[in-house]
This record gives sequence, C-alpha cells and structure tokens, in this order.
Amino acid sequence: MSPADLVGREYDVRVERLGGGGEGIASIDGLVTFVRGALPGETARVRVTKAYASYAAAELVELTDAAPERTAPACPLFGRCGGCALMHMSYRRELEYKQKLVADALERVGGFQDVGVADVLGDFGPDGADFSPRYRNKGQYAVSPSAIGFVAAGSHTVVGVDDCLLQKPGGALILREISAWIGAFGIGPAELTDIVIRTGEHTGEVMVVLVSQTGRLRGLGALADRLFCAVPGLRSLTVNHNPIPRGARKRPALGAKLSLAAGDPTIRDTLSGLSFSISPAAFFQVNTRMAERLCDQILALSGVTPADTVFDLYCGVGSISLCLARGADNVIGVEVSQTAVADAREMPRGTASKIRPSSRSARKSVLRASAGTASARISSYSTRRARAARRRSSTRWPCLGLAGSCMSPASPRRSRATLRASARRGRTIF
Repeated sequence: MSPADLVGREYDVRVERLGGGGEGIASIDGLVTFVRGALPGETARVRVTKAYASYAAAELVELTDAAPERTAPACPLFGRCGGCALMHMSYRRELEYKQKLVADALERVGGFQDVGVADVLGDFGPDGADFSPRYRNKGQYAVSPSAIGFVAAGSHTVVGVDDCLLQKPGGALILREISAWIGAFGIGPAELTDIVIRTGEHTGEVMVVLVSQTGRLRGLGALADRLFCAVPGLRSLTVNHNPIPRGARKRPALGAKLSLAAGDPTIRDTLSGLSFSISPAAFFQVNTRMAERLCDQILALSGVTPADTVFDLYCGVGSISLCLARGADNVIGVEVSQTAVADAREMPRGTASKIRPSSRSARKSVLRASAGTASARISSYSTRRARAARRRSSTRWPCLGLAGSCMSPASPRRSRATLRASARRGRTIF
C-alpha cells in the first residue's frame, strides 16, 4: 500500500513517545505517524490526514485507553486555536518530557553519550498547582473578517479568542474594545492584520500595537479615546506598517515602520531588580518570572568573576547582559536590532552611566552601562554587517579571547562560527 492510500483510513494504534512539537508518535504499517493530542502509552483510534514516504499525520478519533498523566485542559479552545500543545498533560509530566527531549537531542542528534540533564525548573501556580496561568507578558492576535484570535494549527483559519489563559487579564478588555471599533468604522482585513499586546509584569504598564498592511487606519483617534478610558495602565498605542515584502510569501511579525498614535513610545518593566524600557519591536523574555530564574541560574552556572569578560550574543534589550554584569566587570552584548539598543539606552539614571558610539558608522551603536560596580556594553550591528561577519572564518569573529559567552538559542545555525570560536577560547552557555 502506498502512503497516499493511507489518507482517510482509520487505524487502532498505540502511542510510543512524544515528538518535538508535543505530538504523540505511533506506527502505522511501519510508517512513523504523528498524532496531535495523544500521549505516550495511550491506545487510540486515529484517522490519517497526510501521508508521505517517511512519515504520516493523523487526527485523534477515539481514545480507547488514556494515560494516567492525561488531565482535563483548562482552556475550552485547547486543540483548536493552535497554541498550547500539552495542556492535556500534567505539568510535572510535561517537565519530565522536556528534560527527556533535551537528553535525546544531545545523544541521538549530537552524538554525546551518558549526558546528565538536570531537572527542568517549573513555573508552578499558587500552592504548587500544576498550571501557572497568565504568565505571558506579550500576545499577538491575528485579525480576520470574522474573528480576532490565533491561527489554527496547520491552517490559515483564525480561531476567535475572547480571553487567553496565558495572557494578562487586561487583554480580553482590549480585544473587545478593538472589535467594537472595527465594527463601527468598517476596518478591512488589509487595514488591520494583527494586534500585539505587551504588559509589564511588575509595573502593569500596557502597550497596544496595531499591525497594518496599508499603514493607514480610520478612526484611530476614536480608538485611542476608547482604549485609554477603558484600559487601566495603558501607556502606548502604536501603528506598525507591515506590508508583504516583494517576492515574499508571508510578512514578518512586525514591519520596520512604527507610528505612535497616542501615549508613550515605550513601556517600562523590571527584571531581577533592573528597570528596562521596552519598545514594540524589541525582544524581551515573555515569561518575566522564569526569566528572573534564568538569570539566577546563568550566574550560578557560569561562575563568572570580576576578572572575566562575557559576550551575550543576541542579547535583545540586555536583560541577561546586565544580570551577568553583577558578576563580571566586562559584559559585551551583541544585538542586530537597532530598536533593542535604543531601548537599552533608555535605562534610568543610575543604571546607564555612559553612552558613546563605538565607531563613526551610523549603523553601529554601543551602550556602556553599569550595574553595581560592573559594566555592560551592548552593540547593535546592521543585518548587513552581521551577515558579513558570519561569512568570515571563525578566527576573525570578535569573540576571540573572551572568557565566557552566553548565547540565545534563537538562531543556532547562524551561530556555528561563533560557537566554534568561543568554545576554543572559554566557557559557552547556550
């Protein structure tokens, strides 16, 4: 039977393990089959939806024997909105699965043997509850003519969301106000494609970004009045012009052009006692509580001393850079986003002590800041400069001679030269 003949047929399977995206993995006629919503050890009846030479995908028709770790999802949209992948698994079991995922990657893909992977640090709710809701400080919602919400998995269909349990409570009110404005002014799908909401975990300051393919929105003043009257803590309303680039199949999450509609261009939040200015396009850890624990772990595991020089690569607004500066006298953060460096420049007096350009090039800027007795420098390279640097041999990378480096896993393929150079010269935390 060819793989195409499997599509539409139903089979009884036993799920053996979980895949990298949280799908259950079973076998149908020797073909690896991914079943969304199934857990290891479960037996189920599934229907094949796609089949290829090396793998197949199937949907869950009936669960005949549930795993003990299966739990009732807290969200009524689970399995539809394309968001959470493991809400039907107990949180403690999910942490064990993620630990095994890292070990498997190191052993099967990396070729390492007998790798010891520490327990995963969880973000438990009140009283040790399995699920800690409302932990995200940022959410991006898709807008279609019929709904505002999230895109369903494997499709372009927008599933309407009244309230997401991962986002801050004020997001539901913002979506209602924007929905009413869309109806009142007849806003079309090209005028408003996405809505981004950012909320300061510790400050409660709120930012709303309206992503527009045309860059023009009717009735914007009326919307600003509605939102600033209804939403406590709202500080910023911005329009992002994000057309589809010529020759591209899809748009990036945000475009380059930002226009402030009302309020301030940034919001503020704190992380590990440090205050940060956050603009619409800047990267900031979406789970502030766990980012603070991450900084503590990096400091503990790195063992940095005042004599060390540390490079924080892909550093965003410098949250980890400045945490590391508590242990090392010299921390250099490298970031391609000009807006992220601009945000770092806005750190309050007492944190940022001296700002100066590192060269005459307008494409490169440097922040030199102090945290306690230590200092951090954040550099922004243009995309062109960054690509040129990646094309050079690893011996020409600027991280030679460093005592340690901390790298975000956002772009692992692009980081190979940097990893090779830093691994030869010092400790690397990835």
